[in-house]
Amino acid sequence: MKKKRSLAWSRLLVLLGLLVLWVGLFAAWSVFWPLKPSDTADNVTIRIPYGAFPAQIADSLATQKVVRSACWFRQTARFMGVADQLKAGMYRLTVDQSAYSAVTHIARGEQVYVRVTVAEGLPARQIAHLMSKSLEIDSLRFMQRVEDSLFIQTLDLVVPTLEGYLYPDTYHFTLGTDIDTIIQRMVQQLKKVVPDSFYQRSEKMGFDFRQVLTLASIIEGEALLTSEMTIISSVYHNRLRRGMPLQADPTIQYLISDGPRRLLWRDLKIESPYNTYLHIGLPPGPINSPGIDAIEAALYPQDTPYLYFVADGRGGHRFSTTLQEHNLAKKQFDQIRRQVAQEKREKANREQSLE
Repeated sequence: MKKKRSLAWSRLLVLLGLLVLWVGLFAAWSVFWPLKPSDTADNVTIRIPYGAFPAQIADSLATQKVVRSACWFRQTARFMGVADQLKAGMYRLTVDQSAYSAVTHIARGEQVYVRVTVAEGLPARQIAHLMSKSLEIDSLRFMQRVEDSLFIQTLDLVVPTLEGYLYPDTYHFTLGTDIDTIIQRMVQQLKKVVPDSFYQRSEKMGFDFRQVLTLASIIEGEALLTSEMTIISSVYHNRLRRGMPLQADPTIQYLISDGPRRLLWRDLKIESPYNTYLHIGLPPGPINSPGIDAIEAALYPQDTPYLYFVADGRGGHRFSTTLQEHNLAKKQFDQIRRQVAQEKREKANREQSLE
C-alpha cells in the first residue's frame, strides 16, 4: 500500500514537474521567441505618445501585431523592471517580434528619426506649428524661446528675436526632441551655409547682417521664381536709395492673422513699423526664414533701373521703370485675374449642374 502511495506521489511530482517545465517553456517562448524570423517580418512604424501608460503601449503594439499578446508585453516589462522606463517616441519594429525584443527596444529609446522639411519663406510661427505637428512639441513654448533674449544670447546672437534665423532646410530629429536643440540646429545651419564673404559684402554695402536677412525675407516672400530674385532685389535697393517706401506686400501678409490672402486697402493702413506702405526703409527685422538664394540676391542685386513690379499671371513678374508703365502692367494683370475668376465660376456652375 505504501509502495502504491509512493508511486502515486512520484507520478504526481513528475507531472507537476512537467507542467512547470511546460509553463516555463511556454513563457520563454512567448517572451523571447518571435512568430516570424526577423529577415522575413514586415517593418511597422509605431508612434508612442508622451504620457502613454505601459498598458496603452502594450495594446497599441498588440493591435498592430508587433507582439502576439499585450499581456505578455506588460508582464515582460515588469519582469525586466523597466515598465516605468518605456520611452515615448517613434520606433521601427517588426511584425510578430518577441515581447523581450520590443520591450528592450522601447526601454532603450532606440527611435527612428522624423524627417522635417522647413520650406523657404516660412515665418517662425508656422515653423513652430510644423515642429509641433511633426515632433509633438509645444508650439507656444517654441515661440517663447524664439523671443527669449537670454536664450538668444547663448546662440552668440545679439538680436531681439530669432525670426529669420531659423534656416529653412530638411532636418532629422527624434520625436519630442528638446525645443532648444531644434532651434540651435536651425541657427547653426544658417551660420554654416552663409559664407564669410556674405558678411564682408553686407559690411561693404553699409548693412548689418540682420538688415540683409530682413531684405532677403521680403525677396523670399515676393519671388516664386528663383531667377527673378536678383531683379526683385534691385527694385528694393533702388527704392531704398531714392527714399521711396518699399511697399512690399509680404510685410503686410506678416501683419495679418488670416493670411496669406489677397490684401485689401484697409490692410495697407495697419499701423506697424513692419508696414512698408506707411514707413520708409526696411522693417525692424525679417518677416520669414529666407533661403540662401534670397540672401545672396539681397547682397548681389542686378543692376537695373526698375522701381516697380507686378505679377504677370504666369508665376513671374513684369518690371517697370516708370509709374505709368507699372499702372499699365497692373491693369493687364487685373484683367487676367478677372478672367481666371470668371473661368472658375463657370467651371463651378458646370459641375453643379451635373450633380
